[in-house]
Amino acid sequence: MLSLKNQSKLFYSALFLAFILTINLFILHSSVIGALGTILFAIPLILHISSLLKQSDEGKIFFGSLVALSSTMLLTTLFYYIYGITPFISFIILIILLSLFLIKSKKIENLTKLEKITITRQHTNSIIIFILLEIILIGTLITNRTTDLMPSPWSAVEPWFFILYATATGILFFINYRSQNTKINILLNSLHLFTTFIVTAILYPLGWGFDAFVHRATETWILNNGFVHPKQPYYIGQYSFVVWLAQLTKIPIFYIDVYLVPVLASITIPATIIYSLKKTWNMGTNYASLLVWLIPFIPFLYLNLTTPHNVVLLFSILLVFITLTHLKSDLPAIIPLLLALAAVSTHPLVGAPIFVFVIASLLIKKYQTNRTIFVLSLSTSFFILIIILPTMFILNNLRAGFGLPIFSNPFLRLDYFFALFARPYWYAKNTPIIFETLYARQLMIAPTAIVSGLTGFIYYYKKTKDKLLLIF
Repeated sequence: MLSLKNQSKLFYSALFLAFILTINLFILHSSVIGALGTILFAIPLILHISSLLKQSDEGKIFFGSLVALSSTMLLTTLFYYIYGITPFISFIILIILLSLFLIKSKKIENLTKLEKITITRQHTNSIIIFILLEIILIGTLITNRTTDLMPSPWSAVEPWFFILYATATGILFFINYRSQNTKINILLNSLHLFTTFIVTAILYPLGWGFDAFVHRATETWILNNGFVHPKQPYYIGQYSFVVWLAQLTKIPIFYIDVYLVPVLASITIPATIIYSLKKTWNMGTNYASLLVWLIPFIPFLYLNLTTPHNVVLLFSILLVFITLTHLKSDLPAIIPLLLALAAVSTHPLVGAPIFVFVIASLLIKKYQTNRTIFVLSLSTSFFILIIILPTMFILNNLRAGFGLPIFSNPFLRLDYFFALFARPYWYAKNTPIIFETLYARQLMIAPTAIVSGLTGFIYYYKKTKDKLLLIF
């Protein structure tokens, strides 16, 4: 029971861990103490924040962790612009997080019991086999790490790797379909997504992806100097958070940066989708768990690589489901709002549209019985989403001293638009049938997703008119 007595225990635990982290930050400089201390400090902090949220019980600790994550990102961003991210500033941010315990929870809750995990005997064997396969898959990736040039990460593994992966996926789907245990399904889906997203991180020990090298170089500079001059209005959400974690944990920038998005994606996507579908459409845990695996099939998502763009894409996926949940349940508005602000602080060009989407959903929820405000919110958000990206590009040009862009009639250069659908240069003509089949499959992903989405939207339209917002 999270009584007043237990709240005090959480505070004193966090206070002790903050003291240890402070000693390590300025004196010991141990990555073991720093990493372990940070994880242990996060536990009472998340539990306390979760107790403050006014929502139904299931998933409260998970959504509390999203509040803790987004709040910390906003804090590090704010201090970066005010001064920089130095050891002393990292200490100040730690104290501010500790001060959240001064906010007392008025509602007594049994969070420990809510998050209890039980495994039925009928699923034990399947789960053990699945976990063993995951260990073998990750172990195979580790033993095949290489610094050689590879046109594809799949060149480093044998064909049986794919057979094992397919087997593990099949067992996972079987467990998902047969199990109604939300916590178990979330954990197992997170584990398999983690294996899916860390392939390049493990196989390329020197790093993978050109953009990632540039971002890590900037983060390393900030770690050594506090900030980069001039202070730019983008990417800081990721930069400042990664540097703060590096100073607090004493883990090298490289490892935090490489694994940030894969780890966050594997942890947050299953929980967000499963909890949201259960709360919104009263969907069973088994079907919601299976639908998690539609996300990896979205062709433009690269959640195996940490860049500001990918951080915001991940937040956008989470926000679509979270705002949907907010519309249909008692999920507090502070959760999508803080996450949207964290997205804007990381990459304004990508984060601004999702921020508009969140604000519109909050207005629709608050004034859902007022048809005038409902229609006004939809039409205004639609208009803003049309003009916001061109406007931001124009403002960025003006800020950088390039002046106004040259406007021209877009209908005179439709060839540029159709070039987006041209055959990629890496698909040569007259290739073997297997490559032609793969390319045809890739081309069909987007049309299939669009047709399926529109079909579902039309099917549910009469009962769920407030979801008009999602079509934007």
